[in-house]
Amino acid sequence: MRFGVLGPLQVLDGETEVTPSGRLQRTLLAHLLAHVNRPVTAGVLADAAWPGLREGGPGRLQVHLHRLRKLLDTADRLTHGPDGYVLHAETDEFDATLFESLRNQALAPGLDHTRMIPLAHAAQALWRGEAYEGLDGDAVRAEAWRLTELDLELLEVRYTVELGHHNHAAVLSDLAALAAGHPLRERLQGLLITGLYRAGRQADALEHYRRTHRALAEELGVEPGPELRGVHALVLSGEAAVAPSSAPPRPNQLRPAVTGFVGRRAELSALHHALGSGARTALIAGPAGAGKTSLALQWAHEHREVYPDGQLYADLGGFSARPPLTAGAVITSWLLALGVSNELIPRDLDGRSALLRSLTVERRLLLVADNAGEPDQVRPLLPGDGTSVLLVTSRHALPGLVGRDGVPRVDLGGLTEADAVSLLATHTQDRELLPALAGRCGYLPLALRLLVEQIGTGTQPMAQLLAELDDHRTRLDLLDAAGDPDAGIRSVLSWSYESLTQPDRRLLQHLGVHAGADLDAADLAALADVDGATARRGLETLRRVHLVEPADGRYTQHDLLAAYTRELAEHELSHDARRESLSRLIRHLTRTGFLACDTWAPTRAPHRAAVTDGYESPFTTPALAASWAVRQRSNVVALARAARTLGVPGLVDLAQAVAPLLHPQGYLHEAVELLTQTVESSAEDPDRIPIMEVSLGALLDDVGRVDDAVRRTENALIALRSEGSPDRQAVAVCNLGSYESELGHCSRAEDLYREALALFDESGHTRHRPHVLGQLGATVMGLGRIADGHALMMEATAMARTERQDDELATMLDQLAEYAVEWLDLASARRYADELHTLVCDRQLRRTEPAALCWQSILAAEDGDLDAAERYVERGLSLAREIQLTGSVPRMINVRGMVDARRGDHGTALARHQEALALAARARTLPEHAHGHRHLGRTYEALGDPRAAARHYARAVQQYAAYERVGRYPDLAAARLAALTAAAVGGPTPERVPARSAGRTSTS
Repeated sequence: MRFGVLGPLQVLDGETEVTPSGRLQRTLLAHLLAHVNRPVTAGVLADAAWPGLREGGPGRLQVHLHRLRKLLDTADRLTHGPDGYVLHAETDEFDATLFESLRNQALAPGLDHTRMIPLAHAAQALWRGEAYEGLDGDAVRAEAWRLTELDLELLEVRYTVELGHHNHAAVLSDLAALAAGHPLRERLQGLLITGLYRAGRQADALEHYRRTHRALAEELGVEPGPELRGVHALVLSGEAAVAPSSAPPRPNQLRPAVTGFVGRRAELSALHHALGSGARTALIAGPAGAGKTSLALQWAHEHREVYPDGQLYADLGGFSARPPLTAGAVITSWLLALGVSNELIPRDLDGRSALLRSLTVERRLLLVADNAGEPDQVRPLLPGDGTSVLLVTSRHALPGLVGRDGVPRVDLGGLTEADAVSLLATHTQDRELLPALAGRCGYLPLALRLLVEQIGTGTQPMAQLLAELDDHRTRLDLLDAAGDPDAGIRSVLSWSYESLTQPDRRLLQHLGVHAGADLDAADLAALADVDGATARRGLETLRRVHLVEPADGRYTQHDLLAAYTRELAEHELSHDARRESLSRLIRHLTRTGFLACDTWAPTRAPHRAAVTDGYESPFTTPALAASWAVRQRSNVVALARAARTLGVPGLVDLAQAVAPLLHPQGYLHEAVELLTQTVESSAEDPDRIPIMEVSLGALLDDVGRVDDAVRRTENALIALRSEGSPDRQAVAVCNLGSYESELGHCSRAEDLYREALALFDESGHTRHRPHVLGQLGATVMGLGRIADGHALMMEATAMARTERQDDELATMLDQLAEYAVEWLDLASARRYADELHTLVCDRQLRRTEPAALCWQSILAAEDGDLDAAERYVERGLSLAREIQLTGSVPRMINVRGMVDARRGDHGTALARHQEALALAARARTLPEHAHGHRHLGRTYEALGDPRAAARHYARAVQQYAAYERVGRYPDLAAARLAALTAAAVGGPTPERVPARSAGRTSTS
């Protein structure tokens, strides 16, 4: 069955016409066809059948639809559902949908005119009159108007193509009739004027323009639009703009494609998709040196055959040492290239733009507008609705062009690392340093090609090239292209800078003072001494011209851009101005750090009222406060280095604000570097340095530099004793106790801890008391006084819980779990381990997380779940290595070996314990070194090598005794050594120690 509405309503069943004759059924069928394959509600159909009366009601409507259904070929042709009635028809069963399908095929981008014209003819051959002729109703009238518009648009494009291929004689009569039927449709009138002109009827063309001009004025009260005025300009002088007797010029102005173009397949595909989906213009935006022009030219050369009527190119000079071209100048040069006589080019920009659109509609042209600076340079160049396309490149994101004009944008950054390395490998087979060199170039094609030239000369080893790129002072000199202003990185970047307003230039200069990797608006506001709104607007301006890039809510620069910005700061800002800028940033980060500490640990935050009073904290949760410090950690370290170099004070306060947030989260090396720069800065108050050295010593110990920790702490203690501050002395003495304990001097450690407690009692200072009590308790337990030590640890734990000293509590829970496991109190061990694990996760105590995972692994092994035990210990080991907890790594490897032994894989366990022993010796962690020998003794026994086992047990006994360790582990080592020794001299043979004794922990 076929339905027709492109003329009077028609229904054919095969070759038989079965069109309903009654008004109601014709009206209902017309409305169903106007919504074909879409539901129509009963209310809409009733309104159409009985306008404003609703006299039929649902029952009568169903009667008429039932009669209509009888005319249809199948019962399911007309269905009813919850959304209404649906008339179903395939594309080739309904002339309106078939017309739209053929029309869309004819107008598909890139279609050759030899295929387009027949498709357009086939679409228009379906018309038998006016759409829905003789039928009424709002929905029907709206659909009829829509179909008519689609047909007129197709006719306009078809006649434009016909005229463009000089078929004016064949279409002129049809075009005249169509134009007469639509006297106010300017594009049709323009096509008729063009046809008359090209047929040699210049006077008729001018007369028809005058009639159209008069009709528009009388009927609508308007002047002809720019497009029609542009057509008028073609014929006004009596000379042919495009000679009808000869083929129009086919310019080819494209610059050559870049030799050795690599990568960018995704971006080329994005351009092809955008311009193949109906868009007539596409924008390529990206930073200086990203290869925007190269990409545009590559795409243009790959698609030249699709645009046989010519390719036009213009460098708009938006970011250049030369003055930028105006849109009018570009259009003039393009019109001349297309064969338009200079006398016929309109003087006003609107007229030129309209004439260019007329020509782009008539022809299949590829236009490239390179290096645009602003939307007004581009808008007049936009092509008409034909098959021509415009490619635009710009360092500016041109959001107005994207938003208002609907131009799709392809954002361009650096190449992928693989493509960048491939480009650098052009002149060398030595690929080892190429990834690093590519990274220093920001993966930008321009910088990479300049570096290729350096590599190709062979005058400098690649290691030297890398060293020059690593130094921001020589990075831009290396890539200056021998002073070529169009290629050197420094000069190319300067064009972006020159395009800024003075206030935005000032913001960029102050951004160059910032030595970190990224920043936000608040950081820039502090650097430049502006309010936050100004900083935010400035950063968005810099983003739009690709002088900064967004990165997770902050802004960053690649290495080359950062080097240029740093040069700007050094050249444009005085030494004092840069010092003041850094000083403001230090104060801002210090204040924010103290506010973060107040949120992260309110009971022990180093609050500084003079710094934070009057400021509202930006942190609503401890997690946000902790994540701020993590995000800023490298920036704070870079700031500390820069401040020390320039002699800017304030680092002590900054370190006190930020280090307490970095240390528990495991960012130990950043904290070490921050405190090192602080204590070695000559700009800081010397009276505040000793206590900072004590804190630095604690961090150095965490990363395995115990000798440095002892040296700095002892030096600091001398200064603290001379100033007579017992609370500060107590901190230093307590830390020395920890170092002595690690070195195996437990009695000396106990004495130091007790001295620290006495000093704290003298000063009345209580904040560090839980830490000292806990460490004293652990030491006393290790010396064999279990009850006394346990009581001290319980007191310390209770205080830490009360005062919310979560990092101290975590350390004590770790130690309590260790002793509970050693003495086989597994119920207590689980309680401590579970509390530790919860605390670590809730408070993001990344530094203590490996310990928590260690005990989860050991206890999972005790439960026989070796897979879980392996997962826990692998996570803990990975984290301990990541944050370089040198004392925890051998501990985790020993636990991993014990899990292997539980599986019966004693060979693997042996290798792990040997690795752990070597690492413990290197880190000088005597307790774990002793444990390692004990583990090896047990493993060698399991492997049937009693002599090696006895040797390691003997070393374990010796080391346990050296640091006065008393407990079950030393006893086990001594017992096994005695048993193996007795067996070796002929005594009773000891029972072999099983790999896993029932009811006993794997650490035994």
